[in-house]
Amino acid sequence: MSDERERLIAEILASVPDPCSVAAGAPLGLLDMGLVRSWTIDDEDHLSVILDITSPACMMAGHFILDAETRLAEVPGIRSVSVRVEPSFEWSEERLTPRGAEILARRRQLARERILGPAATPASS
Repeated sequence: MSDERERLIAEILASVPDPCSVAAGAPLGLLDMGLVRSWTIDDEDHLSVILDITSPACMMAGHFILDAETRLAEVPGIRSVSVRVEPSFEWSEERLTPRGAEILARRRQLARERILGPAATPASS
């Protein structure tokens, strides 16, 4: 797989929003959420992406799967794309990228300050 094509795939997966993080006010892409398990390109230029979901009850997976497939189909040299969810994996916050963890921590701090006031928020959080 070419470095440029791999960089473009990663960039696209980073730009596909996770709907739950958007709804929570801490918008993160699939990559920063730690939802991308892997991707491969076979000899016939078929791109296969395996995703995880944050909960077995996730009802939004179909939306971000379609979004990812549509965007990834535009990668030069890719003939076809399939994106699927691996249901056997349990997601946890340890899967977040450092950037994703920082965005989520900032959002949580802002929420605490809004509810409890700035004095109630620990300086080390």
